[in-house]
Amino acid sequence: MKKLFKRFFTVILALLMVFSAVPVLANQQTIRIEANGNILHFEPPLRIVSGWIIAPIRPVAEAVGATVNWNPYTWTATVIHNNTAVAMQIDNTSMAVMNISAGTQQTVTLEVAPRIYDGFTFLPIEAAARALGLNVNWDEGARILRINSPDFVPSLSIEEYLGIAAPDQALFELQNVLGRDIESFRTTNMQAFSRTNLGMMMGAEYEYGFRNTHNTGSVYFNLGGQWATLSGLFGPLDNVRTGASTTLTIRGDGRVLGTFEVVANDPVQTFTVNVAGVTQLIFTYSTDHWNSHHNFAVANVVVSQSTSAPTRLNTPIGNFEETITLGNQVRAYRLAQTQAFSRQAPGLVMGAEYEYGFRNTHNTGSAYFNINNRYTVMTGVFAPLDNVRSGASTTLTIRGDGRVLATFDVVANDPARTFSVDVTGVSQLIFTYSTDHWNSHHNFAVANVVLTRGGGASAQINQPPLPPQSTEVVLGRDMRAFRLTNAQEFTRNSPGTIMGVEHENGFRNTHNTGSAYFNLNNRHTAMTGSFGPLDNVRSGASTTLTIRGDGRTLATFEVSASDPLRNFTVDVTGVTQLIFTYSTDHWNSHHNFAVVNAVLR
Repeated sequence: MKKLFKRFFTVILALLMVFSAVPVLANQQTIRIEANGNILHFEPPLRIVSGWIIAPIRPVAEAVGATVNWNPYTWTATVIHNNTAVAMQIDNTSMAVMNISAGTQQTVTLEVAPRIYDGFTFLPIEAAARALGLNVNWDEGARILRINSPDFVPSLSIEEYLGIAAPDQALFELQNVLGRDIESFRTTNMQAFSRTNLGMMMGAEYEYGFRNTHNTGSVYFNLGGQWATLSGLFGPLDNVRTGASTTLTIRGDGRVLGTFEVVANDPVQTFTVNVAGVTQLIFTYSTDHWNSHHNFAVANVVVSQSTSAPTRLNTPIGNFEETITLGNQVRAYRLAQTQAFSRQAPGLVMGAEYEYGFRNTHNTGSAYFNINNRYTVMTGVFAPLDNVRSGASTTLTIRGDGRVLATFDVVANDPARTFSVDVTGVSQLIFTYSTDHWNSHHNFAVANVVLTRGGGASAQINQPPLPPQSTEVVLGRDMRAFRLTNAQEFTRNSPGTIMGVEHENGFRNTHNTGSAYFNLNNRHTAMTGSFGPLDNVRSGASTTLTIRGDGRTLATFEVSASDPLRNFTVDVTGVTQLIFTYSTDHWNSHHNFAVVNAVLR
């Protein structure tokens, strides 16, 4: 009997040693954080690691007037307060402390490194606060970590003034996470996520969740009849196959508690189920196609003793600001037959290079973004690329959480157009292209997509490399064509000769019809130039020149082989895209007419 007791005691002691080293959620009834007199609410809750409090830093920073910046490439959080900045990197115990005005820096060794839990950055709060010059005190009796600005003056309540202790209140209900606090006791054709095998949904990483590995699969949990509410997330993983779908059925003690369906293009959805009195809980998947079974998942499943268990979508790692650009601060979490631009491979629209944007690579294609219900207005540019095929067209559809927000059409000759869309309340944002011809799918793009929280975002068409604003800009010399279709520019080595005079700046068509495109960027009001037959013109030939601005005809001129060079003046006020189009009456005369000395003022 004594041996049995010793063995039992040894096992219990070993278990206590193991669990004492595991990070745990802090019980909000015993440990809280107060900043400048306000008890802070953390979602997700703060944690205790090796005896130190770690928590999302932003609530603390906002309470004391500090700012937080996040570098997603180095996984570094920088907190700035007055003249001091501290920088901490995920899983690194070295903290850099900088004096901004003096330009000096020192390194402090942390007791516990910053971590990422559920997609949120957790920092060692006390170490960061002390390094920033804040006053930090631990109230053992109240179990409160108090952080105050040096100039903070507390205001006493009547109870505190009279010395009457206020009753302690629980800020969060007791809750557990399936896969972390409650392990499954049986899995059939299922795979659980882990820290080394995360599930990716809408660009966010999920450590706790599971997906099936065959058409059907199940996972079992024992709730022991202790919980009231179950909530979680259900949706397609980022590598989902187009057109795939699945059904999730949740059963409690053999009874169906809820059934949910999602398809590949759906956003991640939340669910809440009543599990009062449930002992055996079963999740069952049924996927429509054998090769799609890895593409759907359940994650962040929380059981609570409350009737309103909180479950929220993870935020992809990144620093969300008042105004952001898609492709820069927020990257696409899924690209289907679509290619993103980059600094090394920009998109060319009206002679300007766009680093942030995307184009489709097939007749249809889509780009998916998670904007996490943080923004209200989105603006951007939609246009044909400079290598567009003549006559091609495409349709852009923008959807938010499955709902059509806007539809736009452009054809090859259209100028770049800006758009503005209301994205209030949207989490999943999808851009979908549909191009009219298979060999035109590379020729249209969305670029400079800007999101803002306040409604003041403005997307502008980029300026091509232009000389400084001057009184005169000569086409072909100061401003080159961004697209030539069956047209040829003159050069110093290959000038155009009209009435015995060589013209270096100008262009002619090389087929019966041809066009030259320029981006004026709404910078000029008038254009003058000359139009006429070249000296090698064929007798009897004639041609028509049409000048258009942003799709509108500005002027039309006709000349024949025997005509002299004629001058023209055109009003280009407010014009961005300027197009010269030739139409020659005979196929072998197309080299014989030209525009020269076109000057913008």
